[in-house]
Amino acid sequence: VITVVSALGVNTTSFAALLASMGVAAGMALSGNLQNLAGGIVILLFKPFKVGDVIEAQGVSGSVKEIQIIHTVLLTPDNKEIYLPNGSLSSGNILNYSKMDNRRVDLTISVEYGTEVACVEDALKYITDKDNRILKEYGERMRRLSANILSLIRDEETLNMKMRIHDDIGRSVIATRRFLRGDSQEEPDLTEWQNAVHILKHDNEIAEIRNTQSSLETAARGLGIELIREGDLPSDAAASSVLTAAVRECMTNSVRHAGATELRVVISCDGTAATAVITDNGKAPPSEITEGGGLSSLRAKVEKHGGTMKIRSGSGVELTVSVPLKQENLL
Repeated sequence: VITVVSALGVNTTSFAALLASMGVAAGMALSGNLQNLAGGIVILLFKPFKVGDVIEAQGVSGSVKEIQIIHTVLLTPDNKEIYLPNGSLSSGNILNYSKMDNRRVDLTISVEYGTEVACVEDALKYITDKDNRILKEYGERMRRLSANILSLIRDEETLNMKMRIHDDIGRSVIATRRFLRGDSQEEPDLTEWQNAVHILKHDNEIAEIRNTQSSLETAARGLGIELIREGDLPSDAAASSVLTAAVRECMTNSVRHAGATELRVVISCDGTAATAVITDNGKAPPSEITEGGGLSSLRAKVEKHGGTMKIRSGSGVELTVSVPLKQENLL
């Protein structure tokens, strides 16, 4: 434009000076807005606060209503809007009251001179005890914990049911097969079949598991295997239940897979744990033992009670189960 005007013979010196002055004036006028624009970008990128937070900055406080590119709008408790420029807001101190879930509140309480400190403490404690928000929070935690406990109990009952069904059916099959082949004159007891069917039909009714020494001897007679025991079961009900389940599982597997006629159980207690070492006189396994449903369920039960289970195979099979004790007395 200046070139065209100069070609027409007009003096452009003063015209160029005027345009330069206007540019300088516009730049100075927009410098603050450019600074606010940059501050808005900084706030949007680093997010020192968000909409809904209660903040204090530039000498004012309120909840953040809106974050604009040039200004941030605060809403005060008395319902007034405050527009803060983003330039100074982004470069100044910002106190965010909503960043953390919990905050400490400092209260200054004035009392008369000569008042006993114990009386003041009692009065304050009475006031705080009336506020049950903390109790509600812990109550909610207890409800969640109770729900988790119920879930664990259901898992434990399901595991016991699976082991009971596996053990009863396996033992009944072996006893029935021995009777049909003529190896035993004793008619097989169908009660365990009925119990297994009852559990499958009514999975919410868990039949009571008999973990006594007499039940092991009865099961051994039904399977045609001699039970040789050294040591006593611990008086700790949980540990006794785990060790008895291990003996019952080994009893069934040794007859079914190894054709064993003797099962030796050595139980020892050192005051902190009860250990059972179980061996049989059956034939050695042709390959490494793979844990099936019964052994897998047994391992889960052992580990559920904080114990360990080891299987060693070679010339024979040796199962070692160790369970922590809650009591030191033995049966």
